Amino acid sequence: MPQDLTILETAIHLGTSPWILQRENQLNGSWDAIPGEILFTQSESESNTGNLATIDRVNVFPLPLVQGETTEISVLTNVEKQITGFLGEETLHFFTDEESIYTSFYGVHALANPGLIPLQISTIDSDGNKITYEQLVRVTSGGYGNEWVTVEDEYLDRDAIAAEDAYVADFFQNLSPEKHWDGLFQYPVDDPCINSFFGQRRNYNNGAYYFYHTGMDFGVCAPNLNIYAPAAGEVVMAEPLTVKGNAILIDHGWGVFSGYWHLSEFEVEVGDFVETGDLIGLIGNTGRSAGPHLHFEIDIHGTPINPQTWLTQSFPSFEP
Repeated sequence: MPQDLTILETAIHLGTSPWILQRENQLNGSWDAIPGEILFTQSESESNTGNLATIDRVNVFPLPLVQGETTEISVLTNVEKQITGFLGEETLHFFTDEESIYTSFYGVHALANPGLIPLQISTIDSDGNKITYEQLVRVTSGGYGNEWVTVEDEYLDRDAIAAEDAYVADFFQNLSPEKHWDGLFQYPVDDPCINSFFGQRRNYNNGAYYFYHTGMDFGVCAPNLNIYAPAAGEVVMAEPLTVKGNAILIDHGWGVFSGYWHLSEFEVEVGDFVETGDLIGLIGNTGRSAGPHLHFEIDIHGTPINPQTWLTQSFPSFEP
């Protein structure tokens, strides 16, 4: 087994499947192979893998997975297939706009336990033949720090927080199959001075509520309060909420959403389609806020992830 290839990558390289390698080498699973170990497989005349050889590559970026970061899973194939999968207990949703590269984005929860979780990818061809790839991947710490925040006690009611989170979560259930954005997301303000970064473990009012920061906060540093759309998408929520204050949610497609909390004014309404740089609202101090600022976040299928990554890294990143 090549030193730099996993058993999944080795199987794809050989035009076979991990379960065949496991069976022929009496392995308990993909995790049971040692790097550098010699693996045996059937010759091409003996092996019958159907259309499996048309799966040219499966790419997981980055490896290892990191708490609070975006994971991109790409499947390259020259035959149209149905691609499904799981990462841990979460369903992977694959989308394509090229009919050769299928992409799924997965948000690693900022509080996910470091360690190994199973990745499973299944392909189904036009004849209904299904082949499943399985491999363990590692989740590592994001190295986040701590911060203390003081707000009005009325915004720390756990039942109210849970009810609002459940309400907003419903908007993430509608997954648009069309990718609206192209390239990097732009900063949503003119002068991006950052008051608080994503992932910080937050202590509210000396322990009255402890969680983590689900986005990044921009202070008022520009000569205006303007908030701009960082990428193209459809406005699916624009309304006042208790904790988030005046809030906007934009659907960018493929399960990727951006959120804007604590606004003073709305400049868009539900159903509007915005382009990169369009004015969507003004910075404010509504909801659970310790002062005028914009809370900006990106959610993947409802899991908040580090938005700064999308401001510095273009997605999808896979190039065959």
